[in-house]
Amino acid sequence: MKIRYGFLLLGIVILLPGLVAAQADPDPEGLGLYTDLEATQNWIQVEPFVPFQFYVIATHPVADEVVGWMAVFNQPEGLTIYAMEHFGSPTVVYEMFGNGLLGGVNSRCVGIGSGPIVVLARLTAMVSDAEPKYISFSDGSESNLYPPPIYFECHLDTHICTPSSGDYGVPLFAVNGEAPVAEESVSWSAVKTLYR
Repeated sequence: MKIRYGFLLLGIVILLPGLVAAQADPDPEGLGLYTDLEATQNWIQVEPFVPFQFYVIATHPVADEVVGWMAVFNQPEGLTIYAMEHFGSPTVVYEMFGNGLLGGVNSRCVGIGSGPIVVLARLTAMVSDAEPKYISFSDGSESNLYPPPIYFECHLDTHICTPSSGDYGVPLFAVNGEAPVAEESVSWSAVKTLYR
């Protein structure tokens, strides 16, 4: 009996970190903001007026090659995005920092990348105070000028992306606040049923 509980405890110690470890958004056609290139961290703690960087990342695109992207960010007051480094070689760049429209596309079909994680751009920002700030994507309904978050494949075929938060207007990135992610809860009973 002691051996059985010993194996149970050992199994929990080995498996539990895997159950709670962060992972990239598993849904297809995702678009999110992350502080790491693996698309696992969607929050950051920073001091006011200290520049910080984060990434725009497409997760699980179905296209063979991503050649561009565009999204409208709902930026909170006190957070300023002031620089963007594009990955790939965009021939058209969207950098309207004031109204939140960002993106870039290569109309000559020169790709940014493919695979489950495609890093599209690195953004540099700053906050003016230490209060929590949350960024979300707009669905484009406020304006006929801008679409919901999209990425382009060759010949400029568009794919509408799902925000990593699961819905438009729902925070997908936090600065000085709690990470805006859905939490999976694992009960002790659920873990025990694995070993029955």
